[in-house]
Amino acid sequence: MLQNDSKSVTTDVRVYTRQVFVHQVVMAAVATIVAGAIVKSMPWSFLWGALASLGDNIIFLRGINKGMSLEPIPTANHMRSRIFLRLGLLLVTMALGIYLGLHIFSIFGGYILLHITLLINMIWLTKKQKK
Repeated sequence: MLQNDSKSVTTDVRVYTRQVFVHQVVMAAVATIVAGAIVKSMPWSFLWGALASLGDNIIFLRGINKGMSLEPIPTANHMRSRIFLRLGLLLVTMALGIYLGLHIFSIFGGYILLHITLLINMIWLTKKQKK
């Protein structure tokens, strides 16, 4: 009985994380279009930061999916190891952005903006599912 409930929760979490990621992709597209409309050109730096954030979101949401199938202590260890992967992604993305001559402020802007929308999307979808 408990195992069926666990599979149901795991399936619900996978659906939830997929919904969050789809919302993030839409938000990245909308934010990039708005940034392009404001500066009247293609915001490559902002797009680079948004793509880095989407990569980070994939790592984060896959970690949640994987963690739901583990016991609490291995889950904590798994998520702890993911933080180094996420930091590595951020450092490599920033280094490549600087190498390509992109504006670091715009890269961080895209990165941080999508992380803020990630939190908002997670809160909104959780409240929506509780109703």
